[in-house]
This record gives sequence, C-alpha cells and structure tokens, in this order.
Amino acid sequence: MSAIARFRPILAVLALLGLAIGLAWASARTLAALGKWLGIDTPDGNLIAGLGVGTSEAIAAAILAGVVVLEIATRGFAASTPGRITRSLRPTHRSDLFFALAAVTALSPMIALIGTLGAGMAIRQAIDPSAGWRLSADWPLWLAVPATFVLGDFLAYWVHRALHRDAMWPLHAIHHAARDLTPMTAARGHPIDDFLVNLPGPVVALLLGAPEHAVLSVQIAVFVHSAVSHSSLPFPLWLERGLLAGPRLHRVHHGVRREDHDHNFAILPAWDLLFGTYRLEPGAPPPSGVEDPRYDTGNPPRDLVVATAIWIGGLASMAGSAIRAGRAIARRATTSIRPAETPAGTGR
Repeated sequence: MSAIARFRPILAVLALLGLAIGLAWASARTLAALGKWLGIDTPDGNLIAGLGVGTSEAIAAAILAGVVVLEIATRGFAASTPGRITRSLRPTHRSDLFFALAAVTALSPMIALIGTLGAGMAIRQAIDPSAGWRLSADWPLWLAVPATFVLGDFLAYWVHRALHRDAMWPLHAIHHAARDLTPMTAARGHPIDDFLVNLPGPVVALLLGAPEHAVLSVQIAVFVHSAVSHSSLPFPLWLERGLLAGPRLHRVHHGVRREDHDHNFAILPAWDLLFGTYRLEPGAPPPSGVEDPRYDTGNPPRDLVVATAIWIGGLASMAGSAIRAGRAIARRATTSIRPAETPAGTGR
C-alpha cells in the first residue's frame, strides 16, 4: 500500500475538519443575523476566534475528547474511534464527524434554529424555572441534583419511547442510522429530535424550580453518559443489570431490528425494568443502524432534509387516514340516527 493510500483517510478527516471550521465561522455569523431578525437571543459568536464556541460547546468538546482518550487508553488505538476512522473512513463516520463538529461550534445551534424554524429556542427561552413550583429551590446540591436527574430520566424515558413510534421515527432514525457507534454518535440527531430529547431538562427545571447549577450538573452528566454509552469503553456488567445503562445495553437499543431498538430507552434501567422494555444481550451485540439507507448516506445535510420530508409525508398520510376514518364514522352515525320513512297513507 502506498503512503498516499495509507494516509488518505487521515487526509479526508483533516479536509472535513477544515470544511467544518469554515462552516462554523460562517454559521456563527449567520446565526447572529438570524437571531437578530427573529428577535431570539443566540450564542455569542466571538468567544474563540470567531467560531462561535461558547461554554456549552467547549464542555461538549472536552467530554467527547475525554471519552475518546479513554477509549485509546483502555482498548488500544486500533480498536478506538480514531483507529477505526483512520483505518476506513465510512459514510457513517463522516456523518458522526459532521454532527460532532457541529456540536462544538455554532453550526449546531444554527441547524437547530433553521430546523425548528426558531420554535426550539423560543420555547426554551419561554420556560422560566423561577415561575415553577420551586420545590427544590432551597435544597442542597447533593439532593437537588439526584432529584432532577431521576425525574428528568423518567420523563426522557417516555419521550424516547414516543420517538420510536411511527409518527416520529423518521426524525429519530437519523441518530439510529449510525452503523458504527462512536462517542460522536451522541451528538448525532435531527434538530427537532434533539429538541424533544432535551426537553425534559427544562421541564423538570420548571416543575421543581431546581437551582441553575443543579440543572447544569445534570445536563453535563447526561451528555457524559451518552458519550460513554455510544463508545467502546469497557463497562461493568453488574451496573448494567439494573443500576446504570452502558455500552452493552445501548448497542442493543441501536440494533437494526425493531425488536432490538425498542428496548433500553432510559439511563436508569429501573424504568425499562418497570415498564417491560429492558433487554440485556450477554453475547455479541446486534448490528447497528436502520434498514432504510436514506438516513445514513454520509451527506448529513441531505440526510436531514430527506428525513424531514419523510416525516412530513408520513404525518400527512396519517392525517389523511384519520380524516377518511372520521368521515366514515360520521356517515355511519348519520345513517343510524336517520328517522324511518313514514308509511304511505298514514297521513303523517
């Protein structure tokens, strides 16, 4: 194998990184302009070299990098995410890299702003935790954080299950389409799907009135868990038997078959055990991905547009079926209550 062929995957990654940096710079400027036009506060795009890297983006980058380093340290470079990508840069890896780079730059909030037509940011800003019940406002951090985490995971469990229903699956399939799970897969998702997945956090903050630092701590913990559960890190089996979901449980959840991916929705397996969706595979995990190749072509912008079109088309089809069913029910009801015809000659 020639030196150029050997390093071609690395050069492709570097080229994609350069493209992402350029897109991040442009998106930071675009995001600020769109936010001003829509009257929505947007992240400051001038914090780090004009790339739109704020606190949340820096935290996401540190978490993803930390998990990748742990992969290399525990599994060796060849079995780690960088090793697999540099050995063979597959379309699914290109998508993971795109979404991960979007998550650590202003590209991600710009995609969210456009993908949800500004509704996502508007709803988030409209949720005021100080207007909630404030049950945990005065709780110590050691109590407020677990309470926020447990309640948030309970709500997230049901949101996650709803995203697996036919009406929402085209949006969620973007995340499930990854055929080789990496820590970067944690950042992969349709903007509407991401908004719904992350909605339990603000809702819990509203319900409990949790202090801001407690909510931030939970959000960081959730992203750390997501990066770890999509990684190849070794994880204690005894934890996954009922205390904390890890890569083994989550690889079942990412299985191609519906009987696989309709299991293991929660961070805390207690919810899956309670509601009958827990499944632990002691052997090799099932293959990851989705059956429809349109969700993972290696061209994420195109995949997002296609997924949105499939989703809208499905909703329109469901609405049409519901309207037709409603009309049929109305016709039957009208027929059943129509008065009997008066016999001839009765004078009535």
